[in-house]
Amino acid sequence: MSGFSETSLSLKLAELNPSAPSIQGVSLWLLHHRKHYQTSVKVWYKELGNTKNEKKLTMLYLANDVVQNARKKYPEVPREFGKVMKSVFSHLAALELGPKTEASIDRLVKIWRERQIFEKQVTQDIERVWRAKGKVSAKTRPRPPSSSPPPRKKERLHSPHPPSPSKTDLTDLFSDSEDPNPEQSQIPDHNSNCDTNGQESPKSPTTPPDSDDLISALQHLEASASSDAAVRESIAKLPPELSDVATVEKVVTEDQAREQLEQLESASSLLTEYNKRLEEELRDRTRVGKMVADFLTAQKDLLVQAEERLEVYRDKLDKVNQVRTELEAHLASLPDIPTLPTQADMLPSTEKLFTG
Repeated sequence: MSGFSETSLSLKLAELNPSAPSIQGVSLWLLHHRKHYQTSVKVWYKELGNTKNEKKLTMLYLANDVVQNARKKYPEVPREFGKVMKSVFSHLAALELGPKTEASIDRLVKIWRERQIFEKQVTQDIERVWRAKGKVSAKTRPRPPSSSPPPRKKERLHSPHPPSPSKTDLTDLFSDSEDPNPEQSQIPDHNSNCDTNGQESPKSPTTPPDSDDLISALQHLEASASSDAAVRESIAKLPPELSDVATVEKVVTEDQAREQLEQLESASSLLTEYNKRLEEELRDRTRVGKMVADFLTAQKDLLVQAEERLEVYRDKLDKVNQVRTELEAHLASLPDIPTLPTQADMLPSTEKLFTG
């Protein structure tokens, strides 16, 4: 994976799109560089404020994927996102995002509350801010036109200037105008395929299969119905008259009718049994396909963990080499110490003491 920097993260967020592979790819990259989680949250918060309205939901889905995958192993990541969520939803509440986007955000907030993704106070702040948005939307929602026009209010005679329209008046004034974001309705709703964790069901984390079980399942498919050459040959040898309704008119005797009925029953039994085997094979192939996908996902996760460990060990090796180089340089800079006389040379011998 590429190295982390604020510029590289900004580029990835600029290229982010509502598809699941795009969101999960950026999420995996952020988790790989989780030691920069504070910078990541700061850049994400800034880019969410600068992005277009139709992309803000995608930015929320990205944050959702990151915090859900990090909350057990790396709780500091959801904690950092929680610090800015109140400001994020205050920003979103001031926008006109459209009913579909707001419904998706409602579901996301509900999932965060049920799964306790953030701290309790953070969740309460998010719900309070977003609930206020819902109340304002309900008040400013245009009413159905009545049969008679509403009575006009008397103008103030003592005011030299007409009263300025309030924010609510402006909302009512433009309530019948066209949607400023016509592409908003085309944004896919990721929550439609979400499970209770707020992630897409096909991509939800499951226990990866054992390699032996996966090999056994693949070997079992080798003996599937579509590979049974004998049955396929038997079906190919069936008389073509059995599938032609017009041949019934050619039956003139009872014996011919009974013979053709027996052939039809035999062919029907053969085809029914083969269709059952094909349906079972289809289920097996679907199950094995899911096993392969889960196995590949698990292997990718293991690869990411191995790369992270390798990066850690490389950092440690660089530090050891740096200390070694500094130590060698320090030893080389020490002055040469002359050889000191031994204790035998300094003290006189016993003979010298008594003869002297």
